[in-house]
Amino acid sequence: MNKQLAMRIAYAVELAQEQNNQTVVKLLKEALEKAMTALDLMENYVLEREDAAASWMEGSGGQMSERRLGDRILVAFEQGLAVRQLEVCGLLKKSLEIALTRFGGPGALEKRNDPARVLAAFNEWEALKRPSP
Repeated sequence: MNKQLAMRIAYAVELAQEQNNQTVVKLLKEALEKAMTALDLMENYVLEREDAAASWMEGSGGQMSERRLGDRILVAFEQGLAVRQLEVCGLLKKSLEIALTRFGGPGALEKRNDPARVLAAFNEWEALKRPSP
């Protein structure tokens, strides 16, 4: 499951680089490094684009647009929450916030199919960060 997280982050990095979104690239690369360190695979980990794409589509059930950076980051963020990688999730959350607000402006409408999913993931992250009583 941690390996899938790293693959999903790498796939999001690739699109952020294509879009020349350097702020998000930097955050995602930091998240990827932390995720890979957690796997103890930093030096031996080789990721091929086809494997990442296959994992992305398998993990999302093919329901999300693979061309949207925010969707790629959201899937990685949800995966990070599932494996309780809170430090990685913090970086992914920042990346997602930037990706979701980069385009738009006054009068822009949200065209995403399920914005509640983003909010639910953010709420879960906040809940996981709180210390248990």
